[in-house]
Amino acid sequence: MDGLVVWIHHCNFSMLRDNQRLNHFPNHYEFTRKDLLYKTLRKYKRHLERNGKAGESDRLNFFPLTYILPQDYGMFREEFKRHQGALWIAKPLGQAQGRGIFLVSKLAQLSEWRVDNRQFGPTIGSKQPSIQTLQNPDDQTADQVQDENQQKEKDKTYLVQKYIDNPFLVGGKKFDLRIYVLVTSFLPLTVWLYRTGFARFSFHRFSMDSADVENSYVHLTNVAIQKHSPTYDPTQGCKWDLRQLKGYIASRYSWPVANKLFYDIQQLLILVLQAAQQVIIHDRHCFEMYGFDVLIDSNLKPWLLEVNASPSLTADTPMDYHLKYVLLNDMFDVVDLENKKKGKGSNIIGQISASSPPTQSNESGSETNVGGFDLVYKGNAAVPCPFAPGLLSQLGTCNDLDRFPHELPERLKNYEKERLLHLQKPD
Repeated sequence: MDGLVVWIHHCNFSMLRDNQRLNHFPNHYEFTRKDLLYKTLRKYKRHLERNGKAGESDRLNFFPLTYILPQDYGMFREEFKRHQGALWIAKPLGQAQGRGIFLVSKLAQLSEWRVDNRQFGPTIGSKQPSIQTLQNPDDQTADQVQDENQQKEKDKTYLVQKYIDNPFLVGGKKFDLRIYVLVTSFLPLTVWLYRTGFARFSFHRFSMDSADVENSYVHLTNVAIQKHSPTYDPTQGCKWDLRQLKGYIASRYSWPVANKLFYDIQQLLILVLQAAQQVIIHDRHCFEMYGFDVLIDSNLKPWLLEVNASPSLTADTPMDYHLKYVLLNDMFDVVDLENKKKGKGSNIIGQISASSPPTQSNESGSETNVGGFDLVYKGNAAVPCPFAPGLLSQLGTCNDLDRFPHELPERLKNYEKERLLHLQKPD
């Protein structure tokens, strides 16, 4: 296998040379698959409670009440009856970008799903389940058949969560956050947080009216869904960067409120990774950049929605392209395949064990900031923000995206021209 970086979903680790790096840890799915994320957090909470750390355990309150169907159906049914009138959201394990998600207001909706044993639940607003197109079985390899069967099993399993019906709104519209986190080692845990992420907005005003329960444009913020909305404006997109959002919250409330909220989000991310550390298999060849999806409610409490092991790096706007272009450059600067960082003896990213030779040091030198990435946790301790007194988190602060000059691809150059023409049109 050639190249210094292997960017692939599955890999035989025994084939990696000593100087090669892989962009996934061996069992990352333990917290990047929806059901296993829930199990990992629950297991970690019990671990803390057993060890007399009830205070720390209480901090793991950022994941909505969750059941895995069909195995938890009996328990969910009893919980559903105790919360008459509540809304629940069902998410298939094997899908992404909002596909297969539907809201549940009546138990009969799930009863019908169980009887039909549908592969996919209906997407919000649709009457029929989605249909998967399969290739001819005669054309499939044994591995493809096995992967397909595993996918079918995941598609039959749903995560059902209490719906957060009081999201924080901007202009009456719901949004969630995509935040990028780079882990260069799980032993010791080493976490780099990217300052720039974005808020993804719905193009429709949020409503809990029964008439809007099936409207995916109201309840789901995925760009893959919103871009099909009749009110979607491709010249504007549907994203704010985190700095805009932080400034908005500071202006609406106060700077200390915004400062604390973004620190709370940072602490949530670290807690999730501490839970994952208990189950992840560490390998010195590995690093991984995760896309955390977070929702803020009307009380300014952050909630974890999911963790993505392969966050989308495609861009649908110039802002998106600039962000992701610089994000990747900064990520490789942190991983440091060329040994340019201070005090670094080797480009080996992590230690296999405490007895490893000292040249196989943790990836970072003395830096706490590399490009847009800030070191926020290392070993067993949080790394304090070193830049400004009183600043609790660098998340949502300044990140110069012009550090790496680059040209837009042609499709986005046209996008920019259309946007400027749109701005010049008279009202």
